[in-house]
Amino acid sequence: MALMAVATIAMVGCKGKDEPKPDPDPTPTPSGETPALTAVEGKYVIAIQLNGPICQNAKIAFPNGSKMNAAGDGWETDLAKLDYMEVLTKDDEGSDFTGKNWYKITIDYAKDSLQGKPVMILDGAASLDWSYQTGDEKAWKVVKGEVSIEAGYEGESNETFLKTGEVYVLTCDYWKNQVDPCNVNTFPTVKWTLYMPDMSEYPDSVKDLAPYIHGNFDGWAAGYEMIRVKDGEYTFEYSDVTEGCEYQFTLGGNWDYKAIWTDGEGVLTAANMKVASAVEEVAPDMFAKNAPAPESDEVWIKCAANNWTAEKMTESIVEGTFFYETTLVEGSFGNMGANIGVNEAMTGAEWYGLADLAEAKVGDVVVYTFVQSDGVKGDLSIDFAD
Repeated sequence: MALMAVATIAMVGCKGKDEPKPDPDPTPTPSGETPALTAVEGKYVIAIQLNGPICQNAKIAFPNGSKMNAAGDGWETDLAKLDYMEVLTKDDEGSDFTGKNWYKITIDYAKDSLQGKPVMILDGAASLDWSYQTGDEKAWKVVKGEVSIEAGYEGESNETFLKTGEVYVLTCDYWKNQVDPCNVNTFPTVKWTLYMPDMSEYPDSVKDLAPYIHGNFDGWAAGYEMIRVKDGEYTFEYSDVTEGCEYQFTLGGNWDYKAIWTDGEGVLTAANMKVASAVEEVAPDMFAKNAPAPESDEVWIKCAANNWTAEKMTESIVEGTFFYETTLVEGSFGNMGANIGVNEAMTGAEWYGLADLAEAKVGDVVVYTFVQSDGVKGDLSIDFAD
């Protein structure tokens, strides 16, 4: 059973020491009063009014589709490469918008790098945290410009700006899951203590590796090697961590060996932990082993189309091939990738990024096809059902 400091956990960000608290109930712009902005050829001119609490120096991070990797299966985590909006105090006609929660950004990206790709609007945390995202598609109103707004993973939304050289004016009424990003605890220092499980049956190549800690306190970077206190006990400290920050452990920084523990209902899980206090003690039941080839009826899938709930794939008559058929619902094809793992706990899960189906629409039946080559590794593809 995992050992954890007991506290109430909020879905919040992971940085922000001694920052001023803004007005928790800002005055919205009167109806119909929106900034007048000038279009710029080849650029995106975007203004957004955020009618909710704004923290982290009142900047809005703008991780954009042009920074996704070639496979399109991830978002940029390097803080230096993110784009930040600025507070809009005057529009291009000189009208005053001070204190009305408007933000503006002008982005100079090539057409093929941003056009038609999703972005996420965040509270401008000093670390990249995915809890401070703007709310779901119902929170948004498009005042000007051609924008596609779709439901995201868990209470947030993805925005796609469809044409360069246009002005976009939008409003957003609330944050993901109605979270108040200002009303959180920030610990000057958090100290993690990790108690190792029995490693005697692990391969020699990994049984003596030091554990690494990863988290959104630093944008899920490569991770940090923990400090050995004695056999089976390691520690790590990090400054200015906010309550609710997610973290995870691996052996030697290798995600094939991710920490797994028993949840409150006695089920093994590889879910991320969340910071609850300045002292965190965690004892994994095991680390996911680089799994041998699974039994044919024990390949499981998590994807947007099934709301990231583990479901068993169906074995093909062709050895090592598995299928999962599902019907697309609203928001389920914004990310067509999937996690493939062994058994319901998704032991040894691998992430597969797939390009969106350009023709996909609500109600379509699609099939994920996984061809196993090594353990839970192999090739994953997706297509419409016949």
